Amino acid sequence: MSNTTLITKEQFLADVRTEVESLKQNATPEEVARLNIEDFNPMNMSKCIYGQMTGSCENKRAKELMDKACVRVTRDDSRKFENKSFDEVAGKINGEYTQQTWKPRGWHDRDYDYLSMVEAYIFLKGSSPKNIMDYLKGEVDTLELPLD
Repeated sequence: MSNTTLITKEQFLADVRTEVESLKQNATPEEVARLNIEDFNPMNMSKCIYGQMTGSCENKRAKELMDKACVRVTRDDSRKFENKSFDEVAGKINGEYTQQTWKPRGWHDRDYDYLSMVEAYIFLKGSSPKNIMDYLKGEVDTLELPLD
């Protein structure tokens, strides 16, 4: 994706949906059962969505899930996404997932300049991480992805 082309909100949400659907297919029932909105903290590597499922969003299992689920990344850190509207960050969503979230030194080194679409979505104003968790756990049948 070129720097002059902005992703549309529809494409962004489609990419988020693709990632969630892949997690639903590839995460184990035990991993999904660990999701807990009360303990959720997207800034904490063990309490974010991948961290809750796998123990840490820096571990090998988190990488395996991301490799199967991610289709696109942001090239920006979460602090610049937090509580922003989609339009404010669309220019930062700029690349296909090519495992660049992981540093070359090894699978356990995460480069937080790159966020998956689910990770980016969760930081945005009006997002619903609870609905994602409830959907993954089978507590709701429909994946709703609201945004302001």
